[in-house]
Amino acid sequence: MDQYDYIIVGAGSAGGTLAARLTENPTTKVLLLEAGAASHPYSRMPLSFGLLIDNPAANWLYQSEPEPGTANRVIPVPRGKLLGGSSSINGLVWVRGQPLDFDTWAQMGNRGWSWREVAPLFTRMENFVDGDGSNGRGTGGPLKVSTVPDQNPLYDALFAASKAAGFKLNPDYNSEDQEGVVKTQTSIYKGRRMSVAHCYIEPAMKRSNLHVVTNAMTLRVLLEGKRCTGVEYEKDGKTVQAKGRETILSAGGVASPQILELSGIGQPELLKKHGIEVKHELKAVGENFRDHINARIIWRLKVANVSYNHMARGLGAVTQMMKYLATGGGFMSLPSAPLLAFLKTRPELATPDVQMHLVPYSIKDPKTRKLQDFPSMTIA
Repeated sequence: MDQYDYIIVGAGSAGGTLAARLTENPTTKVLLLEAGAASHPYSRMPLSFGLLIDNPAANWLYQSEPEPGTANRVIPVPRGKLLGGSSSINGLVWVRGQPLDFDTWAQMGNRGWSWREVAPLFTRMENFVDGDGSNGRGTGGPLKVSTVPDQNPLYDALFAASKAAGFKLNPDYNSEDQEGVVKTQTSIYKGRRMSVAHCYIEPAMKRSNLHVVTNAMTLRVLLEGKRCTGVEYEKDGKTVQAKGRETILSAGGVASPQILELSGIGQPELLKKHGIEVKHELKAVGENFRDHINARIIWRLKVANVSYNHMARGLGAVTQMMKYLATGGGFMSLPSAPLLAFLKTRPELATPDVQMHLVPYSIKDPKTRKLQDFPSMTIA
């Protein structure tokens, strides 16, 4: 049985970064397990956020249970199924979050999560190519961040309308002041996705002390009494066990609780219902999952040539493909939203409580991602 210092389950944004950081010490031996594939041909192209939204080769395609708050509908919950996790399929919008959010978490008892404590980590991880190192922005990290270079009269009109309506424009929403209407900063550099797989895992895989196993489904953690000693996983139809001094579950908000429950850790009544022996009662496992809803509103545009519904349809799609291949720009290089708005719904609020995505096109269906037939934009 293989022995490691650390076993990391899940090679997403957390697990992949942690594996890279831990193996900077050449004496530390790390096993990184990923249930999905090593990569997908579309992943490095920014438009992949739409192409892979309903693709089981790169997306777990989770769905929510029907509930009254969603009119008893089933809502898609996409999660990455590749090295890099959701950083390999997401919308590439780079948002640190508000300092107040982190400070609130710290006040609730989450030590180490205050803005003062996490801000240096944000600075260290990024290379903001459009910045000068001020406002706490990093310029020497492994993950390149850039502002959307796309130019469009529609963007100018939206900025002008926002200003006329009394909303401020913000040149850097990832500084300590998030409020305003902004050009999106992205995990894109020269037309290519900057995923955790590309920026952290692939460079670290050159080290002999990192062992990465893909298409490896973790079945359970191994317990000796109340102590975790490793994991059991399935690879190529064979069951494999690995031992580690420490085991780190970073399989995401859905899969990490599932692995705990399959290991006998969770709510006794639920485990017994599924024939799982209870090893440790922990009622919070699998509970209190929260996600944000994205509601898309489509607006028809009077001027056709500012909408990618016009510019990227028919022969326009060929033109956009050629533009991307030649320059790394155009429709295929965009994140899920080239413009954002962080606004307060009430003036007395200390910080913005709503985030809006302003998109220069609209789609017929979130799964097929086919463009609408008429010139339009989306505000989500």
